[in-house]
Amino acid sequence: MTNPPWSPYVLFENAVPTWLCDRIIDYHSDLEYYSAGVTTDSDPVESVRSRKTDIQGSALEWLNSMILGYLRKANVMNFNYDLTDHDKEFMQFAKYTKGMFFKDHMDYGVHRDQLPFTRKLSLTLQLSNPADYKGGELIIYNCNSGDYTCPKSQGSIVVFDSRWVHEVLPVKSGTRYSMVKWIHGDTHLR
Repeated sequence: MTNPPWSPYVLFENAVPTWLCDRIIDYHSDLEYYSAGVTTDSDPVESVRSRKTDIQGSALEWLNSMILGYLRKANVMNFNYDLTDHDKEFMQFAKYTKGMFFKDHMDYGVHRDQLPFTRKLSLTLQLSNPADYKGGELIIYNCNSGDYTCPKSQGSIVVFDSRWVHEVLPVKSGTRYSMVKWIHGDTHLR
């Protein structure tokens, strides 16, 4: 685990064993994917320009519990936000193949009537072996010390404030798999 005394992110490098990452990928390989969208006020065409990836909700409760543990640990170590005890969203398993991407965005939402309004922390678990794909870097923008390119090492977890702008660059070859999760508060971030 590496991060400065206060940081816009907390990194748990190689937190999940590679064999377990491979099993998580295998579990999801036979399940149906759907095209991802984004929450937006604009038309559906904007959603397609912003994000091109295949996703599925994940029902692995043991993995959800483990990931929530990392979110809560990062919160205690670094953010100290008031978090809810209620788990409001499923994990999201994402598959990025050649040409797929997720343009710069925030996970936090500004509309009071939408679920992302109370998101406080975002987590990405890197499931793929970095040798299995090129491109697909996860970048967190405008961090205090500059933009941060997250490690691609298999099993690494990065937790960051849901208000930070970030993106997944286009995959140039191969397949990038990741798991994404958000934790909420009972009230929104200010």
